[in-house]
Amino acid sequence: MRKLILTLTAISFLAVSCGESVEVSPEMQGFMEAIDATNSMDDAAEKYGFTSDDIALGFYELKNPEVTAATTEGATTCYDVNIKHGIIDSNVKVCWEDGKITSISELE
Repeated sequence: MRKLILTLTAISFLAVSCGESVEVSPEMQGFMEAIDATNSMDDAAEKYGFTSDDIALGFYELKNPEVTAATTEGATTCYDVNIKHGIIDSNVKVCWEDGKITSISELE
């Protein structure tokens, strides 16, 4: 029984540690770090050339952004980001072109 538990634990560890991660640009990494530092999507986005009166999750204190997917079409790269505000998780799409954020929208 002990051997079975150790084997299952090792398999679980390998499955988690070998999980696929999404590669992000240095700008996107900086954006996520700015969200963690300021707890604000507005403040973080402003550093990368994006301002809007209707920014997704702009009124919430945010933390722990994590990229879950990335797509590139032409010169535009969009990242799906899971982000926490309180006990709620939300998902947003952040699109970049030439090192600047071009749009931020909430995913349904």
